[in-house]
Amino acid sequence: MTIKQPATGHWGMVATNHPLASAAGVEMLAAGGNAADAAVAALFTLTVVEPMMVGLLGGGLSHIRTPGGAHIVLDGLSAAPALARPGQYEPAPNAPGHETTGARNQVGAAAMATAGAVIGWATLLDRFGTMPLADVMQPAIRHAARGFRVTPYLAECTADCATDLARDPTIAAIFLPNGTPLRAGEKLLQPQAAESLQAIATEGPGALHGGALGRIVADHIEAQGGTLRLEDLAAYTIRDRAPVQGTYRGHQIIAPPPPASSGVHIIQMLAILEGYDLPSLQHTDPARLHLIAEALKIAFADRAAATADPDFI
Repeated sequence: MTIKQPATGHWGMVATNHPLASAAGVEMLAAGGNAADAAVAALFTLTVVEPMMVGLLGGGLSHIRTPGGAHIVLDGLSAAPALARPGQYEPAPNAPGHETTGARNQVGAAAMATAGAVIGWATLLDRFGTMPLADVMQPAIRHAARGFRVTPYLAECTADCATDLARDPTIAAIFLPNGTPLRAGEKLLQPQAAESLQAIATEGPGALHGGALGRIVADHIEAQGGTLRLEDLAAYTIRDRAPVQGTYRGHQIIAPPPPASSGVHIIQMLAILEGYDLPSLQHTDPARLHLIAEALKIAFADRAAATADPDFI
């Protein structure tokens, strides 16, 4: 059993899944930065220390609450390239969910969408932060260039995905040195990642979205049979979205809207569970766990059927 202890702070806190990323955020706060500065520093650092979870070519959302109480959601989710077509993936026979033949929608160049992460983080920093992009990116560049100790989590993920990682020689050289997955405690150096990060720190998000770094990415994806092109990266824009709102036992819930599915279905699940006396049940009571599992099942079924990009669905 894992016993977690509460954490408290008077002037600010940073919570991530890796101590070096959390430290990057705290470094910004200690230097006089605010929450946006800390968040962007932590996210860029996570691309180095937990690349299986956060990447420069991924996407995401930022949910900001301003000092005046306004809520703003910056939509930097990945988008389908202009050349993408509904029938470009062949459903795998007799397979559940969204599995396709050859897993082409999950692994390899054909699975690549138009990234929104870098421009999303830069937009968050520009609109709500106080520090230059080059400054908040220094921890990420430092850890990529100087290296860090591989965590058991990264080692486990590398081993689990070794077959997929081996498909790309450059990736394999980093994460499967001599054909062997990384081991916990090893020092991992990523000089090429440091160069890419430095290009973004120097040139801004335009390095990826229309610049030389974007050209390298787009040419590689095209050569490998993907649909992403430099024009997709250059045309990508961040969108402001109004959050969805609901209540749960007197508490106000404010969360991201579609195309993110989290907000709608968190509120849906809480609305279902509000009809049951959960507080009277122990945390590990099978009856309580069953109620939560059923609420999850309903929400995920609805998510698969109805929740998607509102520009299309």
